[in-house]
Amino acid sequence: MKDVQYVILGKEHFDGFISRLSKLQKLVAPVAKGYNNYSFEEVTSGDQVAVRYLPTLLPPEEILLSPAGDPFGI
Repeated sequence: MKDVQYVILGKEHFDGFISRLSKLQKLVAPVAKGYNNYSFEEVTSGDQVAVRYLPTLLPPEEILLSPAGDPFGI
């Protein structure tokens, strides 16, 4: 089993990190939808991500494990 290493990402690097990661694969994160409303959606930049969000009615598992098909294309 591999040793896990944690890294703290500085605020100044967050947008670049999200942008680069979204180019490699589909990236889903909480997005603000108005007053205290959030939705997990595909994002391409860090400014779209609601870093401080309240829990939503729709959990991420419902998006990732959709009955409509295989979300990972396997």
